[in-house]
Amino acid sequence: MGKEGPPQWQGNPKDDCSLAFENHAAHAEWLSGPSRGGVWYCAVYCTDGSRLFHTADFHQIQPKSGRAARWLCELVIQGGRAGIVSGYPD
Repeated sequence: MGKEGPPQWQGNPKDDCSLAFENHAAHAEWLSGPSRGGVWYCAVYCTDGSRLFHTADFHQIQPKSGRAARWLCELVIQGGRAGIVSGYPD
């Protein structure tokens, strides 16, 4: 996500993983169905506790794989860093 190289996700990227990056935290988790095409959850928070994105709040956005969920989290973090995406209360 910049000069520092690709983000380092922790945990199992095919099931449940998290990312800490600057003042952001992200989480992606496989919930049910096939790992590709099934139901995935993802969320991005700021360290101040505000939420930048959560699939529970945006039902029309549903990642269908772990790669898609992680990509979406990284995209939201980039938007937050650029001031394009702003937080909302949890």
